[in-house]
Amino acid sequence: MGSCGHCRRLAVVVFVMALVGSAPTRGAISVRDLGTLGGPTSTARAVSSDGRVVAGLSDLAGGSAYHAFRWTAADGMQDLGSLGGPLSRGFALSADGSVVAGDANVNQTQSHAFRWTAATGMQDLGTLGGAASTALGISADGSLVVGGSFITGSTSVQHAFRWTSASGMQDPGTPLGNGSAANGVSANGAVMAGTMMPTSGFDRAFRWTSASGMQTLSTLGGPRSFGFALSADGSTVAGYSSNAAGQNRAVRWGPTLSIEDLGSLGGTGGTYAWAISGDGAAVSGYGFTSQGAQHAFWWSSATGIVDLNVFLPSLGVDLSGWTLDNATALSADGSTIAGYGMHNGIRRAFVLTGVPGPAGILTFVPAGWLALARRRPRMAARYD
Repeated sequence: MGSCGHCRRLAVVVFVMALVGSAPTRGAISVRDLGTLGGPTSTARAVSSDGRVVAGLSDLAGGSAYHAFRWTAADGMQDLGSLGGPLSRGFALSADGSVVAGDANVNQTQSHAFRWTAATGMQDLGTLGGAASTALGISADGSLVVGGSFITGSTSVQHAFRWTSASGMQDPGTPLGNGSAANGVSANGAVMAGTMMPTSGFDRAFRWTSASGMQTLSTLGGPRSFGFALSADGSTVAGYSSNAAGQNRAVRWGPTLSIEDLGSLGGTGGTYAWAISGDGAAVSGYGFTSQGAQHAFWWSSATGIVDLNVFLPSLGVDLSGWTLDNATALSADGSTIAGYGMHNGIRRAFVLTGVPGPAGILTFVPAGWLALARRRPRMAARYD
């Protein structure tokens, strides 16, 4: 009887996959290798709200140095330069993609946060008194930048910062004592999310407003949590948390700061959320399969967590030569995904366009596949 039940389930899978393969939308989603600045590898780290602009970092010719880039389909990959040293990285984009934030060497060993525009070039944002800083988030209009900086007199303690041209780099304070870094900011710049590093104990995700200060976010029963991305209105945070079994799971903290486990890809290495759509309905990042491979994931309440290397081919997307390793950025509606993966054996930045947003996924994929996806187990610092 068990064998017959297995046969019936297998027949359902084959039938549903055939339906998906014959869907009229097949081929609407495309994956694009963004190229490099002359060297072998590149990594995408941010995408504009409309999905038309991507930022990240790429090796230069010879592969001994890398620079921040800004990419569009029309102009390709643009080298944003550096602050005098050999290295720079692009981590964040304004909503329209015209402003890039990240960090760049000011000499051979120290990096400072930067803000770039076509008019000004790369602007050094300074530090909170220490040797180095990194910009990791930017407001929708590009006027406010957030990140982390070492503080005066310390080479090990960093604090989150908020920067504007009017006030410069400001320290909002760290209540748990030893350090913090802001990884994301709301569209209007009023809310930050990130991670606090207390003097003792474990790192904890936080959500900050000027009224409430840094609110520590809950965990899945384990000791640590990390906040990496924030919805446009600042109400929803994405990141990861350890659970009572010691496993790391991608999570989403909602407007009431309640925590939601987004699931796993079947492996013991965990899942890690790096990006969230503007409305908070879609989340992406990476996780480990039961075979121990790192794969990019995409999550919505309709699909649950899906391995993009499995899910996209089921929708008719040709991933020949690709293994998608990390989905690091989402457009406002979640329909464009940027990240990095192995393309013909070389690490390359990619952009996926035409992905149905969370609201449209129910009509894009047969409901039977979604129900099956939810039932079947998946077999298949932010500074890197």
